[in-house]
Amino acid sequence: MTLTMTDLFCGAGGSSTGATTIPGITVRLAANHWDLAIETHNANHPDTDHLQADISNTDPRYVPGTDILWASPECTNHSRAKGRKVARQPDLFGDVLPDAAAERSRATMWDVVRFTEVHGYKAILVENVVEVADWSAEWGERGGLFKAWLAAMHSMGYEHRVISLNSMHAQAYGLPAPQSRDRVYIAFWRRGDKAPDFERMQRPRAYCPSCDEVVEAMQSFKNGDGSRPGRYRSQYVYRCPKVTCRYQIVEPGWLPAASIIDWSNPGIRIGDRAELGMKALADKTLARIRAGIERYWSPIHLEAAGNAYDATDPKHTAHGRGDGYVRAWPTDDVLRTLHTTMSKGVAWHPFLTQFRERVRDLDPSAEVLPTVVADGANHGLVAPPFMLERTFEYRTRDVDGPLSTVTANDTSKALAFPPLIAELRGGGSFARRADDALATVTASGNHHALVMTNTHGNRARPDSEPMPTMTTAGGGGHGLLMRMNNNRGDQSSLTTPVREPARTVTTAGHQALLRSQQRTIDVHDVYFRMLEPGEIKQAMAFPADYEMRGNRREQVKLSGNAVTPPAARDLVATVAEAYGVAA
Repeated sequence: MTLTMTDLFCGAGGSSTGATTIPGITVRLAANHWDLAIETHNANHPDTDHLQADISNTDPRYVPGTDILWASPECTNHSRAKGRKVARQPDLFGDVLPDAAAERSRATMWDVVRFTEVHGYKAILVENVVEVADWSAEWGERGGLFKAWLAAMHSMGYEHRVISLNSMHAQAYGLPAPQSRDRVYIAFWRRGDKAPDFERMQRPRAYCPSCDEVVEAMQSFKNGDGSRPGRYRSQYVYRCPKVTCRYQIVEPGWLPAASIIDWSNPGIRIGDRAELGMKALADKTLARIRAGIERYWSPIHLEAAGNAYDATDPKHTAHGRGDGYVRAWPTDDVLRTLHTTMSKGVAWHPFLTQFRERVRDLDPSAEVLPTVVADGANHGLVAPPFMLERTFEYRTRDVDGPLSTVTANDTSKALAFPPLIAELRGGGSFARRADDALATVTASGNHHALVMTNTHGNRARPDSEPMPTMTTAGGGGHGLLMRMNNNRGDQSSLTTPVREPARTVTTAGHQALLRSQQRTIDVHDVYFRMLEPGEIKQAMAFPADYEMRGNRREQVKLSGNAVTPPAARDLVATVAEAYGVAA
């Protein structure tokens, strides 16, 4: 058995792309008012008939009937993302006139009713933003028009279910989208037909620490039964289905932002933007980049445009607090909702490896090593400073331990900061590999003193070279020797850089090494760029070879307006199973 589908308000084709991954599903007609969307859809779905028209002015009797209707009515004026309330100004006679564009946007919801009335589809799937449930006239009941819309569908003999689904949890029939994108899907099926099992579809796999196993998590609303749509974490969570752990809250797995980032494109060093004639980044963006990297100590993705209000804004209540909310996240976290304009950026510091840095104790009883891939290049080693003794044999001592005997004119002691051994694939790591040979050690040995900084690629420098620039952000990365044996009443401890000779060493050994524990960066050494249209397309879970037409701005708009294919795949597959089509 096969099922045919109409894709109304098809956009770039996310819903069609997801649906056609299910065997037995054919998209017969795709309709949209934007010529570029139709051109894009046709390029990727050439076997589908296409209609470019204002759907609200299209007579449904002139389009073919199908088994399933997928509709994605315009959501702009239902969403809070627009950033303003609908303007309602009194006219010359004191009457309040509606915003024509807003009313036209909301009217597209009624097109679902018009097309269903004519064709009597077996099933209808409607996608929109969560706020569509608040649809009402400003003088009416909250959600009143949404309830009336549902009542119109019920009057034609349909049952319905409201489905709150975040795209990163659409995992029932394949991989999800690497993006946190909350949407509501209203499913209708004919009264008397078998109800699709949407409950089973919404069971992403998650690890329960109490049960110590992977479970099929169940959706749990904080208030209500889920008949009113909500957002993940705000209105609902996922719980373990087992009573033994008292239905503990669990976190379903996700695909990280790193999975769609083109790591071969490192971006531009922020300190080089002026020389290249590029626009300077806003102070809040710089603060967000610095805060994000110093918080997660890994490459990050961030909101670099649009609504970026967070703790980097002096007006924010958490401004200046280390735990304040910042719109920056590590690349091993999921992307936040993509918009129709370029707003997401990626930033990384040369100190960081290409993917993510997680410091782990080498003690096997403390923590196991994560999966080692074939080339083994995703693991690095960070070593602490140690004392090197160049006497009859080379021996190393922990700096926390006692120093061995110091003789007159002693040149056998040296302080070494081993460089970070980091990943060497893409991203421009400057650290040495562990199997690199040490440069020749001469008799004098004094040209092998090392200094390690937290900037400038963490290069180990001989003491014959000048010290790199000491910035206010990166100064904590330089080691200092401090004299501890002050004269009585004299509180002026003498500190010297480790590249200078140590002060007189007494029999008690009153020398201490100072090391900053605060990991800081010079933001001008950070590499930054916006996500490219191809990356945004894949963040929506379109295939890498999916063709988006138009210029860069138009491609981003096409992607941001689309339905994520995994969500459409799971919903259509669930409906298909109810009608005897095996997914």
